[in-house]
Amino acid sequence: MSNIFKLNLKINGFFYLYFIFVNCLFLYKYTERIAGINELIITVFYAIILLLLPYLFRLASSFFKLAPKQLNYLFWTGLSLTLVLMFFIVFKVDKYALMADRWSAMQVGIEAWLNGKYPYTATDHLDGRTSNFPGLFIIGFIPYFLGNIGLLQVLNLILLVVVLRLYFPLKKVVLFLSLLFISPAFWWEVYVSSDLMTNIFIVLMFILLIDKFQPNIIFKKPILLGVFLSFLILTRGIVLIPLALYFTKDFFKIQLSSKLKLMFSGLTFGSLLIFLVLMNVPDQYTLLNYNPLLLQTSQVPTSMIILSLILPFGLSLINKGLQKNYFEICVLLFLFPILIGFFIKLYLYGFNATLIDSRFDISYLSMLFPFLIPSLLKSVFNLTPKKP
Repeated sequence: MSNIFKLNLKINGFFYLYFIFVNCLFLYKYTERIAGINELIITVFYAIILLLLPYLFRLASSFFKLAPKQLNYLFWTGLSLTLVLMFFIVFKVDKYALMADRWSAMQVGIEAWLNGKYPYTATDHLDGRTSNFPGLFIIGFIPYFLGNIGLLQVLNLILLVVVLRLYFPLKKVVLFLSLLFISPAFWWEVYVSSDLMTNIFIVLMFILLIDKFQPNIIFKKPILLGVFLSFLILTRGIVLIPLALYFTKDFFKIQLSSKLKLMFSGLTFGSLLIFLVLMNVPDQYTLLNYNPLLLQTSQVPTSMIILSLILPFGLSLINKGLQKNYFEICVLLFLFPILIGFFIKLYLYGFNATLIDSRFDISYLSMLFPFLIPSLLKSVFNLTPKKP
């Protein structure tokens, strides 16, 4: 076993413990609200199952050899049942009774924008405001016009399955989705119709598609790439981490004319999108005090966020093993600001106030799952994905 593999095994082992830890936080927090249930016993039992899961997986793989048709049947059956459950949750849960406002923040933001108003002063059903960048509003248009913002998660899963099937063999897709579906953090996103994890999944899918069909083809169309990158960056600031890490090195390799086309198209499209929102701002005071940056940086110190957004540019240029360790580096860069913000809140307010009273939004801890799960397939479950 090479030293690099040993290092990857240790890093991904830590990532798996993180995966278990975050899901246990979700399970403990929300079972604590159910009368007659011992949240600690349930959480410990769940943690033990997840700790044993890699060994159970290897054991099952050695004893049960599924034929391709059987695996395909298992895949479609599990996916169909999951989609039925998601549709049920989307249409049966009274979202106005929820103490989470991601869905209504997106909805009131879209409504304000479509009605020619400044979206960042609109208040949702909990008197909160949206932190969505303009690109995320556009993504939300489809479920909004379909009549339910919660359909965003359903549409995201369908698209995710398509992209994963293009990129991974079926066995890896089944394992990827299995890890996602046993995650309380994922089901919380579905239950409250949150756009956070979905946003990161969209970026993952974009990168997997680029990698599948070779980035040099895309760089031959720099204008199109500039538009796509600008659009994704204008969904949520932190998505700059995986995008910069993936594209920076190749950007410096292309011709100057292609660089200029990419930058021009990206800046032009981004400026237009921002203008369509800012044109409705009533005055400078409103712009400075009601904007998405204030809310997106509320959970983590601004200095940590800035540093985490700068690092991927440098790492992309100097890291020779980037292609083999892309997912791991992405996860580490996501973890850097998020864990610091989490531990600061723990220090200031204690465990109960931070977790139970929501001094820290723990969905930020799970937002990196789209990039964490592929890294777990490499060594924890003995399944090695292709690059990036």
